[in-house]
Amino acid sequence: MFENNSLLGIGMVIRDEDGYFLAGKSLMLASRVSVLEGEAIGLKEALSWMKSLNYQRVIFEMDALNVVKALSTPVQDLSEFGDAILGCRSIFDHEVNCKVHKATK
Repeated sequence: MFENNSLLGIGMVIRDEDGYFLAGKSLMLASRVSVLEGEAIGLKEALSWMKSLNYQRVIFEMDALNVVKALSTPVQDLSEFGDAILGCRSIFDHEVNCKVHKATK
């Protein structure tokens, strides 16, 4: 993910349980947001993509610890970041076999 003027770039990768590459997707969105907000929007886009592919058991890994923590915190945030987290929670509420965690390096 990167920020540049009013464009937000998002990249996603699907790997199987052995870590082998299956598919990738990138998006460029016209949006001027912070990196943190962009990470949350990226997760929301990845969730929507997995839902459209009808994947049932998915583990999402990301390096944005603040996003991972926000998903498990019941505090309501009225910012753009909070709105993206709310959108992620909404998808997670309907997808029982999905989880997100901080990627290890």
